[in-house]
Amino acid sequence: MILATLVVLLSASLSFVGCSKVTGPLSRANRSWYDKFGWHAEDYFDDPKVIALCEAIQNEDLAEIDRLVAAGADINALGKGKMTPLLWAFPENKLEVFKRILEHGADPNVHVEDDFGTKMSGIVPGDSVTHLAAETWFPNYFKYVMQHGGDPNLVDPQHRETPLFSVIKGHCTNKREAVQLLIDAGADLDDVRSGATPAMAAVSWFGQYGLTLQLLEAGADHEIYRPDSNQQLVHLVVREQRRKPYWSAEQKSDYDELVAWLNAQGVSFEKAKADNAHWKEEGKLLPAQIRAVREREVKERIRREEAEKARQNAVEGEREKGE
Repeated sequence: MILATLVVLLSASLSFVGCSKVTGPLSRANRSWYDKFGWHAEDYFDDPKVIALCEAIQNEDLAEIDRLVAAGADINALGKGKMTPLLWAFPENKLEVFKRILEHGADPNVHVEDDFGTKMSGIVPGDSVTHLAAETWFPNYFKYVMQHGGDPNLVDPQHRETPLFSVIKGHCTNKREAVQLLIDAGADLDDVRSGATPAMAAVSWFGQYGLTLQLLEAGADHEIYRPDSNQQLVHLVVREQRRKPYWSAEQKSDYDELVAWLNAQGVSFEKAKADNAHWKEEGKLLPAQIRAVREREVKERIRREEAEKARQNAVEGEREKGE
């Protein structure tokens, strides 16, 4: 009962964190984002046409936006801290305005260099509109970003993660659609960031088993090892069973489908369980001893793999000679 209560409290706190970001609700006082954080176009841009463009964005004046762009307003102007008109259009969940700026050719892949007065709670240096759109709950923002030049493999220099990880860890309301957009755009499904592939991250980040299966069915490699470790995706999947009492019906169904898919690939869950038990015992050692044991185990596994590869190459060579 206590653990269940903690899960509820954790979920609530995470929702609150989402609200403090540019990706969540803006203010209970109904102030605009621009008022709340003191955004004034003239503080960021020198060009009068770009300043007027930002004002048209704030006023949701699509006709004026079109007129200013036609008159030469730079849709990709870089202001103070690499502020852009597209970022100016992002915060208030005004999809038609945001979409129009993208349609005029705005680049969503610019990395900003400032938090723009948000005190790191909304925007941080290194953010891009592509990453912000991947995280946000604002409907269809990410879809339009990807339709207008969003880079599926853009690396956020702050967190060293691509948009795929931003979708998995963010507040997107339709994550499967967003993941599919990235798959279709050529996202690297086997990219390892913070010690995990996207498929691993989806398992560990609040049990998004359906996303993991979606990635695997799209070609993600389930056999990749975590850096400096013998852990693979299956080891994480096995450990998730301890969360079973707290799964939703959808999570249970998705988990069962994921297990069935891995079983069909010949993955041994019994071996993974034995490995996890072994590593749990190793965890009782001193940190330096644990590192030494893990390093030895990884080297042994690599030697076995190299020996098997050499054996296969020799067999293939003999086969070619016979032909």
